[in-house]
Amino acid sequence: MFKAKRAAARTAAIEAERTNSVTAGVAQLATGPGAKTSPAADSAAGAALPGGGGVPDASPVAFLFPGQGSQAVGMMKSVAHLPAVKALCATAAEVLGYDLLDVCVNGPKDKLDDTVYAQPALLLAGLAAIEKLREDNPDKVAQCARTAGLSLGEYTALVFSGAMTFEDGLRVVKVRAESMAAAAKVGDHGMLSVVGLADDVLQQVCDEARAKIGGDCVCQIANYLFPQGRVVSGDKAALEEVTRLATAKGALKCATVAVSGAFHTSRMASARDALVDVLKTVTFSKPRVPVYSNVTGLVIDDHTKIPDMLAQQLAGRGAPPFPHPPLPHLTFGSVVPTKQARAHHSAVPRPTATRRVCDAVRRGWRHPAPWCPP
Repeated sequence: MFKAKRAAARTAAIEAERTNSVTAGVAQLATGPGAKTSPAADSAAGAALPGGGGVPDASPVAFLFPGQGSQAVGMMKSVAHLPAVKALCATAAEVLGYDLLDVCVNGPKDKLDDTVYAQPALLLAGLAAIEKLREDNPDKVAQCARTAGLSLGEYTALVFSGAMTFEDGLRVVKVRAESMAAAAKVGDHGMLSVVGLADDVLQQVCDEARAKIGGDCVCQIANYLFPQGRVVSGDKAALEEVTRLATAKGALKCATVAVSGAFHTSRMASARDALVDVLKTVTFSKPRVPVYSNVTGLVIDDHTKIPDMLAQQLAGRGAPPFPHPPLPHLTFGSVVPTKQARAHHSAVPRPTATRRVCDAVRRGWRHPAPWCPP
């Protein structure tokens, strides 16, 4: 997880070697739900990507969207004047019933950090970041060949890809956030980032912590972020034990994640049920831009599977670390809230689906992503 101070002051898309010219862009998000592109643009987009939409596979640009914990008071302030962002904010206010932009810009921090507000805020901020990039460098948006997001960020990726509308995304995320917040209040649990241990060692640590606490204790590896970078989710008593054991075994870092509960575990069962219900009201479309799933680590090949994957993502485990590199020409950049306008990369989320990207980078891509740890 990374800390971001202001949404969309500059979004990043790391450019590798340009291999093909791009014939079309991604569908506009500028006018919010129901936005239309011209017939010519739709036709060009459909001709480029295998299966019917987007840009050529050889494009070196991909977008990653952050998950909860990336929010910070003041984000969105620098882009709120953009007409496209104003439209997004107006839609958000209508769907949610409150002024989300005001929460993003003015907080207070405790309110923005609340799961109920943080998740919709990050969905809005991620799409606002796209609009900032579209204004500054529209070719980069048009060149996006793949997208993914960590946890909540997967919903941003799905909206960006055209798999679901912004309005539906807001409705689903609203239910998801509220139900997760309610589930988090039952018991005392959370999440812990652990860096520097092999998976077998960390699994042993979780097993020992769970055995020591006893009962129906929950303690498991929930997210595979990057090589030897994992998130353990579970009861706080167990997480304290994980911190002690992991540190003793040489972990480089153990840090509490800024979330309110044991996300991606059985502690979210009630939230999963609520999510399943609201997902039944959504019509999903085939993504214009291929989306990597948090659950499988693979590109979603059937949009009808998206609801099941999102439900599994909430109360299950993410993709395990197994080698299966994506496109050899693909270099992942970020679409993230940043404090200042910085060139190319400044802070990059590390969604579960990019575990394979890290592996492939270390095996010798010509343009290794600077965020991939050694």
